[in-house]
Amino acid sequence: MGLKLPQRKKYMLHMTNNFIYQDNNSHKFWNITINGTEMTVTFGKVGTQGQLQVKSFATEEECRKASEKLIAEKVKKGYVLQQAPDTPANNSLQIPLPLFEDILALSEYLQTQWPDKVEIHPSSAAHITRMEEKAGFSLPAPFREFWLCKGYYYFDKDDFLCAVYAYNDNADNATTPFDLLQMFLNIYRVNSEWITQEKHFLSHCWMLGMIMDDEDKRFVISDPAGQIHNIHIPTPFKDINDDILAADFASLIAVKGNFQLPATEEEEPEYPDTAEEDADQELRVFLNKYQLEKISYEETLERLGVSHLFDYWESPENATWTTEEYETESEYFEQYDRIYFCDGDIEIEGDLKIPNDDMDLLVVKGNMTIKGKVVSYYGAGVQYYVAGNTTVDYIYLSDFQKTCGDETIRYVALALGQDDEVVHTMAHRTINAPYFFSWFYNLNCFEFAAETLITAIYNEEDLSAYGSENALLAWHEYAYAFRPEFYSQITESHHNGFELQTSRIYEALLHHQPVLQDGVTLEGIKLVSKGIRLKTQDDAVGAYQCFKQATIVSPGDYLAYYNAGKCLFEQKAYAQAMEYFAKGIPYTPEKVAYEFNCMQEAALCAAITSAYDKAVQWAEMTLQKSPSAHFALRILGEVAIKQQQLKAAQTYLEQSIAIKSIFSNNWLLGLIYHLNGDTKQAESCYKTAHSKNSKARPYTEYTDLSFIYGEPVAVNWDTQQQSPVKDQQYWNQFFDKTLSQFGPGLYKSTGYFPDQWLSHKVTTIPAEFRTIEMLQSLLQHQTNGEFDVDGGILQLFNVELLTPELALMAVSRASACHYSHIPTHLLTSQIFQAHPQGIDLSYIPEEQKTYDLCFQAVSVNQYNYDYIPAAFKDEQMNIALIAGGVLDNTSGKVLPSKYHTSEYIQKAIDLGIKIITRIPTKLVDKTVFQYAENKYGQDPEWPFIVEQYDRNTWKYGARYDIEWVGKIILKHGLDVFKHIEPDRIQQQIYQYIKKHLGHLPAFEELVKKYGWDVRKAVSYETPKEFDYNTFSKVWACFWDEDFIINAITANSPDSSERIYAVPQQYLTQKICEIAVKRNSYDFQFVPKKYITEEMCETACGQDYGTALEYVPLHMRTEKVCQLALGRDAENIRFIPLALRDAGLCTRVMLRNSNYLQFIPYAHYSSIFETLLKKHKSHFYADMLLLNRGLGLIVEKDYTEARTFLLQVEKAEEVRDHYWHQALYYTGWSYHLEGNAQQAAEYWQRAQDQAQAAKINKEYWFTFPYAAFQLVPVNDVYEFSKDDFNAQMTEASLLISSNNYAPAIALLAQVEKLLADSQCSEMPLWAQVWDHQRYALYEAGQQEESLTLCRKMVTELGKIQLWDYLESFNPIRAALRNAHNNLAYHYYQTAGNIQEVKEGLQHIKTTMKTIAPIEEKSVLNPFYETQVLLWHKAMQFDPAYQKDLQKGIEKIDKLKLKEKGFISETYLNLIG
Repeated sequence: MGLKLPQRKKYMLHMTNNFIYQDNNSHKFWNITINGTEMTVTFGKVGTQGQLQVKSFATEEECRKASEKLIAEKVKKGYVLQQAPDTPANNSLQIPLPLFEDILALSEYLQTQWPDKVEIHPSSAAHITRMEEKAGFSLPAPFREFWLCKGYYYFDKDDFLCAVYAYNDNADNATTPFDLLQMFLNIYRVNSEWITQEKHFLSHCWMLGMIMDDEDKRFVISDPAGQIHNIHIPTPFKDINDDILAADFASLIAVKGNFQLPATEEEEPEYPDTAEEDADQELRVFLNKYQLEKISYEETLERLGVSHLFDYWESPENATWTTEEYETESEYFEQYDRIYFCDGDIEIEGDLKIPNDDMDLLVVKGNMTIKGKVVSYYGAGVQYYVAGNTTVDYIYLSDFQKTCGDETIRYVALALGQDDEVVHTMAHRTINAPYFFSWFYNLNCFEFAAETLITAIYNEEDLSAYGSENALLAWHEYAYAFRPEFYSQITESHHNGFELQTSRIYEALLHHQPVLQDGVTLEGIKLVSKGIRLKTQDDAVGAYQCFKQATIVSPGDYLAYYNAGKCLFEQKAYAQAMEYFAKGIPYTPEKVAYEFNCMQEAALCAAITSAYDKAVQWAEMTLQKSPSAHFALRILGEVAIKQQQLKAAQTYLEQSIAIKSIFSNNWLLGLIYHLNGDTKQAESCYKTAHSKNSKARPYTEYTDLSFIYGEPVAVNWDTQQQSPVKDQQYWNQFFDKTLSQFGPGLYKSTGYFPDQWLSHKVTTIPAEFRTIEMLQSLLQHQTNGEFDVDGGILQLFNVELLTPELALMAVSRASACHYSHIPTHLLTSQIFQAHPQGIDLSYIPEEQKTYDLCFQAVSVNQYNYDYIPAAFKDEQMNIALIAGGVLDNTSGKVLPSKYHTSEYIQKAIDLGIKIITRIPTKLVDKTVFQYAENKYGQDPEWPFIVEQYDRNTWKYGARYDIEWVGKIILKHGLDVFKHIEPDRIQQQIYQYIKKHLGHLPAFEELVKKYGWDVRKAVSYETPKEFDYNTFSKVWACFWDEDFIINAITANSPDSSERIYAVPQQYLTQKICEIAVKRNSYDFQFVPKKYITEEMCETACGQDYGTALEYVPLHMRTEKVCQLALGRDAENIRFIPLALRDAGLCTRVMLRNSNYLQFIPYAHYSSIFETLLKKHKSHFYADMLLLNRGLGLIVEKDYTEARTFLLQVEKAEEVRDHYWHQALYYTGWSYHLEGNAQQAAEYWQRAQDQAQAAKINKEYWFTFPYAAFQLVPVNDVYEFSKDDFNAQMTEASLLISSNNYAPAIALLAQVEKLLADSQCSEMPLWAQVWDHQRYALYEAGQQEESLTLCRKMVTELGKIQLWDYLESFNPIRAALRNAHNNLAYHYYQTAGNIQEVKEGLQHIKTTMKTIAPIEEKSVLNPFYETQVLLWHKAMQFDPAYQKDLQKGIEKIDKLKLKEKGFISETYLNLIG
């Protein structure tokens, strides 16, 4: 009955492992590669080609076992596994490593493990032919087979992505490596000379696929010979540079010389140097043709005569997630330097694109007409500002598009959200376009022209609430209206992807070709929408007439026929319904896999009306489209029963149940057993059916489903012309019917959650007909004595109807109305006290906030702390914070560590029995538990609370389930059966209820009476005592060594607990050893007293990249360091300088040149001499020569150094910034020799070269030689950075909570730690001193603070601050603060103009101490000091009036008062 699917092709696994052996006498390599049934071993001395051995096996399994045996032998002998260049740095899904080398095998694995995360678009032979024509060569055979079997393949889960690219009906999802890489570099704004140099070759290769694991990327590329290359790019694109690209792509570029490639359109092979000039010329011609010029943002405002372009900063209600990151519009546009300005009208024939450049903003002073697309390179919206009118063909809408006049889109407008996590919004915009497409953009943002056809995909609930007179295609309805060539296959009804190919729609419209299916019209689409709306209003007649009319004016509209038939079916007019369903079948959308309703409903109608042949025909038609259509199988089963074919019927029904168990297929199967005399099986099926639908009737009463179908009727709606008058009486009846249907079992009968269903029904009633009596009835409605309507229903009624009594009713329930839906004048103390979620201070006026009220609010919810007056933030309020859950907080207020102790937790527990549930489980130790039990142990609720957190909690389900069931048991006892619907009963919940009530005599009888006996064995998953978050479920008072070991070993490492969540007092030697062996990521959490040499070797030799950082300094032996370096070259950072010898550092450079910054300068000469002699092909020559020269400078061999530095210019591929630095270092060598004249000459040459080449400022050296210092290479210290950061965080918390004395004491300890470790990292000292400065001042020790400020200025002022290195930012911040403190001191104490000038000099230095990589907002705290000093200076010299006025204007412009940077002193003095 179904189609036989082709067998999935199994792809061979490939694996490569590289090993190194090194001791005092030898340095050898041993590599093993598995390719299917073939094993290849290469071995020999490092640096030689080595020997090759190849062996074949009968099966892949034999090959794998043989390789594992060989590997084990090598490891025993001391060979160390090297992290291959393509080993994933962050294997987040725990995927077997060999799969990363075979993307086709990986795709099979991913589809097996997570089939719901895979998206496939089939490819045909024609698609592959087109790809090969584009590529210019035959693509690899394994990929051709994969494409024919599957097609374009896309997997996305968490941060892991796998794509096998291919052309398909949806899009041409494949390209060259150059295009893809260029796209990534553009996104991250990375300039690359390397990609320009390699463009020709990369444009003649082909991207086969890509794997991304967070920032870790792999490109699978075919070269022109069809050979596959796996390119690993572990570095994040934001940090990438040409050296990294050259190293990562070295294996691919190495084969470039094997090919004679045709010239590209952009380059002439005989004139390769003119390509850039041609591009510049093309750009100049374009700009001249359209009178465009590149100007600054400030000049743009001046030319337009406006103060701003967009309204996002002027009108906060228009703010977006993009604008929230920037304080002003000016700050937003500071990041953009490609603003193009047209001083009049602009008209472009074709797409809006700047040749060979990107455009950040287009500003047109007149009108703009684009006869093409307005879409950026990345598929996002082009930003523009048009002072006149705008007319475009096709546009991708975005926030930064503004037309001051009228905007007209001739064909297509799109609003596509960044993601489907939320429904996005933009500032209100008028859309005058024939076709509009929205993907997760709220339609309420737009006002549409009457003729616009709207297509929208986003949350059904939000979309269904949208009202419009326009033709609207919601969710997948576009597939019923547009021609199938314009969209991709839709496999599931819940899929929310945007599958429409709007570019093809645009091309069709451009060539006057139809885009809607034959017989589908806008009028018909509107009529279907209207009919659906009337149907929700219970106006079946009006709805039917709309659908019928739609079939006339839009005869190809499938949904018109289906909905007309559905109206008739619901009236039991089965024969009439069948006619409409049958008429709709030919228009079933072929690409909507789940759409077969007309076939299936026609089959059901035929079965009911005894038209059995038609029923079978349509049911089988349904199964041809979808073999998993369980209801079609159930119809065939029913027909077979009626035709006395019980065996065939049983087969159909068993197949149906296997797919999906529903009421009717179980009832019909039971009927067969009943007819065959099998009473036991019949009873079992009947019970299952009854549990799914209480309308089920015994087989002794009925032998068919007529009790469900009812008696077929005929209606005369074709002649009935008018719908009922919808007056108040009509809507009152509608409401009464709605309320009578609301209650238990609603989800089962409607498929909607009760609150969702009720809201939809209430909003169906026009607002003017929703009465206060309706609202009262809703709020008074109960089930089993409990209010069952969500209080939020209040918001659906006119605010003028609301009274204090109604507001109180709305909050006096478990599902209370949120404060935001209650008018402010009704928010009384009575409302706040009654609300089950407690007080929300954000809704209480400041004048009504008392200390007691705030304390109560915070103790219930920590987030209320943000809304209490500053005067209330005392020690006692911190206790309320603990009670409110702050200790378990990761995003809001954080308290110092003393508040995490049992002393303070006990004080919080005094505030209520439930407070302990808001304490992190790891802090509920035996002391805390015993204290709580002594206080609340006699309370009936206490045992139920303990059961949520004890070692047996796993037996009874999730904590939420135990909590709500426990509340019902506690409140209702045996009446629990009346308050829990049977569908909510499953094995774990049943066992929990039985634990408390099972001893009562009536329990078993009630279990049967309420149908729980059927449900009590239902289990959705096997309960596990231990999983990945066990420690967060069980209070620490119940932990012991065995429990912790079981938690971390019960499952696979990725599904088990980790010791990072375990406080150190619970850890033991045994626990730590087991934890590190299982997962070396846990090594950093092992207390130092438990660390052993063996543990260090395990941690550094396993899967953790930088475990070496946490190895105690005295244990960082040569062996441990080598193990760590074998796993990850980044570990060079944590190797003591004494062990960073030239050989080790050379190996690091060969692994990853990005770690050059951690190599001592003393080894530069030796390292780069080796690299130049033996490994020159792995690197750019200019980089090797530059650093060889720098190394010789360090060795004071200045003459020889200049020999290498001046060779940089002659390197084969010299990059501008390396030549600039070579000139600079040449001058430095002369300076160090005392030759000032030559030094000055080369310094100037270096500056001239940098300016001429326009090199990036981060590479531009401008330091005077007298002040120049190389960036220090720091040693490692006994303490880890994590330890230091933890102590500094604690100090910050103490300071922020006004605990200055303990903060000062802690900072003294940290300072001693730095001193004892002989730490030379000045950023660390800067952080400590800066905290000390502030704490001393606030503690009243102003003199000590000022003395420290002077010391900071002296010591930190000696350091050369490199502008583009973030590591210097803490020093800059500390210097700013120190100078500001001294400046403010002069403001307070200055008695003459000279002393004021001293203060002004300090604040001037403050304002200058900022790097280009820092935000300008770091200066916000200091403008006040500057203005205060100018104000004081005026007392001695009125000439400072001008400076003062500018300073005040600056503070106003930056809105520093509103942002909290201005003190009372300033406000009293300046105003």
